[in-house]
Amino acid sequence: MPDAFFLVSKLFWAAVCPATLLLLTMALGLWHLDRGRLRQGRRLLWAAFLAMLAITIFPVAYPLLKPLERQFPAQPPVAGPVAGIILLGGGSDPLLSYRSGIPKLTDAGDRFVAAAALARRFPDVPVLFTGGSAVVFGRKIPEADSARIILTELGVAPQRLHFEAASRTTAENAVLLRQTWSGQSPLPWLLVTSASHMPRAMGSFCQAGWHHLTAWPVDYHATTFSDGINWDLAHHLRDLDLGLKEWLGQIGYYVTGRSTALLPRAC
Repeated sequence: MPDAFFLVSKLFWAAVCPATLLLLTMALGLWHLDRGRLRQGRRLLWAAFLAMLAITIFPVAYPLLKPLERQFPAQPPVAGPVAGIILLGGGSDPLLSYRSGIPKLTDAGDRFVAAAALARRFPDVPVLFTGGSAVVFGRKIPEADSARIILTELGVAPQRLHFEAASRTTAENAVLLRQTWSGQSPLPWLLVTSASHMPRAMGSFCQAGWHHLTAWPVDYHATTFSDGINWDLAHHLRDLDLGLKEWLGQIGYYVTGRSTALLPRAC
């Protein structure tokens, strides 16, 4: 049930993401204070404050992101020709691109840069993009629309580009792209996505029947723990969101049969 899985996963993440849990803890603390339960209210408010302080100073997402980003090597050696390049969506903001009329890259915009660089390195292979709209409510604009402009402006010839614009999840990326792209080859496909997202992507594509995949991870976030110690709540909270979301997503994919393993290898 792709529709139910998509909706449930979105609602579940909205309920358990770190920002929601911090707000709920503070709200519960204020609720206790309002009813005269000073000890319980103070404990919850102090817990929320100390959690936010820890997130502000320390890279708390490091133990979550490191195993994901180290699962596949960066810039793996590719000997000989390849079948093509597969680029997963998530590197642009389709709504902002539509509203402004100018393509808007996200923090994961490295995906487009890497795909364009690979397209120049392998000038005779197709470049496949997969990504629709992951919006639950509001205007649904496929990311493929902005991706077409970005890749063309980065120098990829339009005749090399193939777009799948209906998928909303990584699992749908793999299934729908395989349905729309019938060409199969014994040569390796280069799969481009963020390093933290690569395990879920590889597991999904392998489960969907893709073979001869070579992971090409980009958009790294985890360096070392000591390097990440600074005063930056927004950055650390964003990384914590990213790491927790990827692990919960990968567990959900594995349990529901959408991925081959928790930390899959190539296929």
